[in-house]
Amino acid sequence: MKLKTILSSYLIILIAVLTSALLAYRYFVEIPRFHHATSLLHQRELETLRQAIQREISHFNLLNFDYAVWDSNYQFMRSPNAAFLEENYEDISFATLRYDGIFYLDNQFNIIYEKTLDHISGQPFKLDIFNLQKWPQNKYIYPKKQYHGVPHLSGLLASKHGPIAFSSTQLRNSDLSGENIGIMLIVHKLRKQHFDNIAKFINLQVEAEILPYDYPATAIIDLAQDISEDSHSHRHQRILTDDHKRPVVLLTITHDSSTEMPLIDRQFFFVLILLVIFALSGFVIIRHYFVRHLENTIAYMKKMVLSNELSPIKNHFNIDEFDTATEQFNRLVELAKNQQQLLIELSQADSLTGIANRRAFEEHIQKQWQQMQRTRSPLALIMCDVDHFKQYNDLSGHQEGDLALRQIALVIDTCIHRNHDLVARYGGEEFIIVLSNTNRAGAEHVCKKILAAVKKLAIPHPMAAGKIVSVSIGAAIWEDFSQRPPWHLDYHYLLKQADQALYSAKSAGRDRVIFCRPLTVTSAALNQSRDNNKQKIT
Repeated sequence: MKLKTILSSYLIILIAVLTSALLAYRYFVEIPRFHHATSLLHQRELETLRQAIQREISHFNLLNFDYAVWDSNYQFMRSPNAAFLEENYEDISFATLRYDGIFYLDNQFNIIYEKTLDHISGQPFKLDIFNLQKWPQNKYIYPKKQYHGVPHLSGLLASKHGPIAFSSTQLRNSDLSGENIGIMLIVHKLRKQHFDNIAKFINLQVEAEILPYDYPATAIIDLAQDISEDSHSHRHQRILTDDHKRPVVLLTITHDSSTEMPLIDRQFFFVLILLVIFALSGFVIIRHYFVRHLENTIAYMKKMVLSNELSPIKNHFNIDEFDTATEQFNRLVELAKNQQQLLIELSQADSLTGIANRRAFEEHIQKQWQQMQRTRSPLALIMCDVDHFKQYNDLSGHQEGDLALRQIALVIDTCIHRNHDLVARYGGEEFIIVLSNTNRAGAEHVCKKILAAVKKLAIPHPMAAGKIVSVSIGAAIWEDFSQRPPWHLDYHYLLKQADQALYSAKSAGRDRVIFCRPLTVTSAALNQSRDNNKQKIT
């Protein structure tokens, strides 16, 4: 056999081996990992979609709470009258607040009052799913779970008019007092445009089809279920079901397919040709270089699996194809982290004002309390409450009330300049400020700035003493480090003292600042003792 033939055969075998090796690596290693990362990304996108739809279903929770926990509403339930209905539930209210129905039910599941009006077309429609004599399976709408101290429930029900989202709250007086005499529901239709807006907000292509009321059961997976780990398809269909698992909306989700990894492309052939050209002269070097980087990459990926945390691959193969795969993988990691960060930010931001919410405040104050004990530096807590805000809402409407809250939140936030301080919306018209390493003089300065800044807004309020919106402020400071605070004492004690100071400020005539008396370990112990005695007496 001629040497030329042997060399040719050897070259053919070498090309076949190299080609097979590259194809096997891509098919059995890179593509499965890529598909796994794609599946994780798709799972996070579906989770984001689920949360966005749930926020839309519970969109009217706060409005429902504000109406249900209201003296006038409570009295109406006891003594229904036409004047109250004409004043509060004119047709324009539905278009302004963008809800489609209002229901009052007593404790015997009887409808005391109902009004349904399509807020877009302005046409009334019949909605009988809350007739609990006819639909006893819907009695679960009577809430049990607490929301700001009052039983509340939100959910979704199928109807002949499409999916109906409802928010149900037990009726109470404005101060949360009163016996259980019934519930109030605010309902709104889930329309196709809601899902279009959700798709734009989360940057995901979603097509929604509102299903007819008598749509039969289907084998399409419920949106609430997770996709399988090996499901890397860029197109999924999911069914949105109501609280009785009845299908109401067919969702077609199309994920980004621009990052798909082909099995063979031009870069693949280019790498293969280079390997063949330099095979005889550089086989050992190339093999060593290739294997070493493979081992490092695999070890890095194993480390990611063990630590259960995605992180970009920093290794570079200096081979275009593998670098492209690494780049695409790193893009997926970045997308996943961005979506995770977005979920965290959404969970810690107040949707109305844009400042921190109560959850973010509780996490922050817990850390600052621990730092105060560790560094023995003073900690100040300031509570602000908008004076006569319920009357302002009644006179100006909830949209103006929301605008006023956003303006007040903005000016309070501008009064705080240090990065480690926090301004948060505590609930309703209450705001709370955490000032670390701040003594009484510093806290008084901030309080005066807040009072002046809110007055400078000059928001008209006919029911207020000064004819403009003002705030009352209560503050508490812990700066006694003569003794170490007892183990059972936490930031709730400081919060309670600030709340009592706020109550004193409102009782003294509002539009002022009141600080609680200096807090010490001794006073805290006395207060704890009084609380224990009260509990024993009770």
